[in-house]
Amino acid sequence: MKRLLFILFCSIFTTSFAQTLLTEKNYIHLYTDSIIYGEKVSYNAGFMIDPHFIVDSVKYKLDEVKFYKTNHVDRANIKLLNKHKSKFIPQFIDGSINLYAKEYNPISYRILYELGLIEKPNIFYINKGYNNLSNVTYNSMSEAMSDNINCLPILEEYRKVERGNRIVNTTAASILAVGVAIITFHPKYKRLQPYVIGTILDTDILPMILTPTALISFIYRVTIRQRKNKLVKKAVITYNY
Repeated sequence: MKRLLFILFCSIFTTSFAQTLLTEKNYIHLYTDSIIYGEKVSYNAGFMIDPHFIVDSVKYKLDEVKFYKTNHVDRANIKLLNKHKSKFIPQFIDGSINLYAKEYNPISYRILYELGLIEKPNIFYINKGYNNLSNVTYNSMSEAMSDNINCLPILEEYRKVERGNRIVNTTAASILAVGVAIITFHPKYKRLQPYVIGTILDTDILPMILTPTALISFIYRVTIRQRKNKLVKKAVITYNY
């Protein structure tokens, strides 16, 4: 009897260990929801070569692959959100909700990051399990996190930041458009139009007007982006843990 129990225990342990090894192996996950495991997963690209994956000598097109894992690095294809152009981005947080990050890398942000003034700027995407990735918005996060009450205050704060950003951008654009339209087309300012337009074009008034406006707008956008990204990370971590 003891011998039988020992054999049964060894069998269960061996099966469990084999399954663990299987899940830890490199793999690609196709859009057909097939998972192809292999000892080696490699990405191949070069001159006059269509980029592709090779799993243990078998070739797969980039557009076929939704996720892949190699050397404990997980990446996801954002082609459905990228005009059907395949692009793989790394996983930022792993859990019940996964967070993926694509670098947001304009030179102005790069300089601020190198100076240590801001965190690394990213564009985030979320998903659950092996579902397709979604852009991070208040609606997409609310749908994914609606079953966790601890996330609700964070999502509400994110919604306020997102709404405030839209209001400020819309208001600023509207004021500028109305001002330009009045000066350019209103009959009352007809005599002044050549003078005003000529003065703006021929002097330093335009830079004097636009420089502080552009600077304030840029600082605001950076601040808002940083705040939203912190809230996204906080919400995902709260949901997962």
